[in-house]
Amino acid sequence: MHILFCSIPFIDTPEPIMAPAVLKGIAESVGHTASTLDINQHFIKIINDSEYRQDVVDFVMFEGQKMRPEAVPYFVSLLEYFTDMIMQKKPDMIGMSLLTTNSQVFARWLAVHIKS
Repeated sequence: MHILFCSIPFIDTPEPIMAPAVLKGIAESVGHTASTLDINQHFIKIINDSEYRQDVVDFVMFEGQKMRPEAVPYFVSLLEYFTDMIMQKKPDMIGMSLLTTNSQVFARWLAVHIKS
């Protein structure tokens, strides 16, 4: 079984999150193949120059936060981009590392998008 461990946005840090690497090592120690994907770092780089940066950050950081309608297609394109990145790795299982409760909103949206 191949397991993909992903760090989920939004954690505003220039450093990678350690949990996916630790989990990868644990999975491999019991006979699975595993890889990691730092979605958080990709997310930070992609949205930094976007005119919708604040809309997206506020939406994923604060439960119940609304997004301006013109930012919605941009957010959907981010979900599509990260879904494609994940599916290219052909995982049998996906582990999402949520460092803080702020990651829950993005994780839910990404999971729904992957499932559809």
